[in-house]
Amino acid sequence: MNKAKKLINLSEVSLLKDEDCYKNAELDYLTGCFTFKSFRENAACVMRKKSENNLSYFDIVYLNIERFRFYNEQYGFERGDELLKVLAKKITESFPQRIIARFSNDCFGIFTYDIEVPDAIQKLNASFYEYTLDINMSIKAGVYHYSSADTLDISGAVDCAKLACDSIRKRFDTLYRYYDQELERRQEQVQYIISHIDQAIEENWIKVYYQPVIRTLGREVCGMEALARWDDPQYGILKPSFFIDILEEYHLIHKLDSCIVTKVCEDFYNARESGRPLVPVSFNLSRLDFELCDIVSLIDEAANMYLIPKDLLHIEITESILTENAAYIKDQVERFHKNGYEVWMDDFGSGYSSLNVFKDYHFDVIKIDMLFLKDFSLESQQIIASVVDMAKRIGVRTLAEGVETQEQLDFLRDIGCEKAQGFFIDKPEPYDMMCDHLRNLGYRFEAPELRSYHDDLGQVNFLGTNPLDGYEDLSRSAKFKERKGVPLGIFEFHQESGHFIYTNKEFRDALASIGIYSTDEAELRINDANNPFFQKCRETAESILGTTEEGYIDMVANNCYFMVRARSISSYSEGSAFLVNIQNISENGAVSKKILLDKSLTSLYSMFSLVDTLYLDEDTDVPVYMGANYYIHYGRQSLRAGIKAFAENEIHPDDRNAYLAFMNPDTIKTRLMTTTFESIDAFFRIRIKNDVFEWRQFILARFSDKDQNRVLFCIRTTNAHLTDQTGIQM
Repeated sequence: MNKAKKLINLSEVSLLKDEDCYKNAELDYLTGCFTFKSFRENAACVMRKKSENNLSYFDIVYLNIERFRFYNEQYGFERGDELLKVLAKKITESFPQRIIARFSNDCFGIFTYDIEVPDAIQKLNASFYEYTLDINMSIKAGVYHYSSADTLDISGAVDCAKLACDSIRKRFDTLYRYYDQELERRQEQVQYIISHIDQAIEENWIKVYYQPVIRTLGREVCGMEALARWDDPQYGILKPSFFIDILEEYHLIHKLDSCIVTKVCEDFYNARESGRPLVPVSFNLSRLDFELCDIVSLIDEAANMYLIPKDLLHIEITESILTENAAYIKDQVERFHKNGYEVWMDDFGSGYSSLNVFKDYHFDVIKIDMLFLKDFSLESQQIIASVVDMAKRIGVRTLAEGVETQEQLDFLRDIGCEKAQGFFIDKPEPYDMMCDHLRNLGYRFEAPELRSYHDDLGQVNFLGTNPLDGYEDLSRSAKFKERKGVPLGIFEFHQESGHFIYTNKEFRDALASIGIYSTDEAELRINDANNPFFQKCRETAESILGTTEEGYIDMVANNCYFMVRARSISSYSEGSAFLVNIQNISENGAVSKKILLDKSLTSLYSMFSLVDTLYLDEDTDVPVYMGANYYIHYGRQSLRAGIKAFAENEIHPDDRNAYLAFMNPDTIKTRLMTTTFESIDAFFRIRIKNDVFEWRQFILARFSDKDQNRVLFCIRTTNAHLTDQTGIQM
């Protein structure tokens, strides 16, 4: 349809001409309708005249075009002006010989009598809908009905009609609404809130309730969100959505938010004095806070007054804040960061969230909107997983709101969403009550020294195709529900023992494939000092702790040959965590099943710390078996560079020259071909941990006389107490 191109002449707009009231009427330049001033004056005149003739019932109709802004964006302002002219004409057709005004933009007013208003509105909407069928637009109408005893003036009646109209915005099943007692009560409360906000703050009617935030991995309470409550002596507990919206609309919200910030700091101070646990608190800021006050300085002043560390206060802002005056808001976000605060993006996924915000702004955390969890369909799970995956890749932490079931919490944990809050954990309560209630429920509060440690654990991307090798693309080859993930676990070592704090289904399945049917059973083996796996795990963990290197352990268990890969994540004074991957190589068919099932391999492999294949001509090596983290390649691109780095990092300083001579690729072939044996060996001291070295036997063996390029290199444990056995067989 192309009807919007039709031009409307101002003369086509029908206005009542037979009333003396219209002699000096002002008309809107675009539509030919009355202005608001003329509407008010002339409607009052007509109502007075008609009342003298015993007509006592009148209606004020307030009209608004739904999605008119979208129309302007789609077609331009010139077409939008033409649409307003069309609507003006159609209003006069549905309300003939009545007073019609254009109040502002796409808002119109009608003063009418002796007409069935609902029928006229239905007729008008049908006509307008047909005209704008190509983009599905409609109108909304609010109606104020004058009774015989009504003393409200025209301006007040228009306000009431507008309130009725606004109450049905975004409700596609409702076309109009009369101003009624419910709206009247709301209007009274609106006026009450506006006139009593200062008193509410001064007399402590404004309260702060706290809702806890927990880590999904360990279930520790790691934070709280501060929420405003208004406990009114007249109306009781007012809904936050009600009074916050009103304070926003009337530009008073900064008073509430500054009050909340001060009360949070005061609660922190009192909690610290009484020995209560302290975890970071987040609170919401409005877009208007940045316009009506210097909100950054205000928060600084409150924090400094109560001696609150800045890293305990987290700022939450919604994406809508970023759409207006973007440059100024960006500067304020940077001020918050510079002053030591975290800045979070609240309600990500509500409305029309844009990924551009992550390019233009730095957020420490994104809070995933609760509506995704409310539905919790397969599509919602896919979206949440994709958001978490994206956030991990760009270094942003994640928190999901609205957790109401154990199933939802388990899902968030499985996909690596770091934090969660919701009624399933606890409802908002005053600070002291919340602390006591959480302790009774068995929750622990996160110690301050563990905060950064747990943040590091939360950065692991469980959805990556190979998290140990970096954050690669999430596989899209199968549906999320059917996706085969990488077997992953997080293992935490303490001084005496270790335990898994996370395993995914694929990891547990991999354990089962080698005859270990629970993580508890795996922990028993790892913590058994008499099990060969115990020492190998400890040595590997110590060798890679705090590095970016990857550790390898090859083992045989229950007739299965498997490989464990590990990478250090983080550590603190009492423990350290490692990301672990397990692969059942016998199940994958990478080596001969017959050999792998040979139980004698268990004893054979336990004799060696490393079995490596050296390709001398290609200047590279390929590990065959690693019982400890002694991979000589050491992440370099050549065998020679790896040998040199291994000597510098792992071999005792007094043995390094001898070791380099023993491992010299230029002489290995000659030495092996001239010996009467199949191998040559020597003894060197190798680093076990920190500055502790132990003797090991190093062996170079040829594969065959015909294959001189390939050499087998082994490091063998020994029980001998050696003092000086670094002799080299040349």
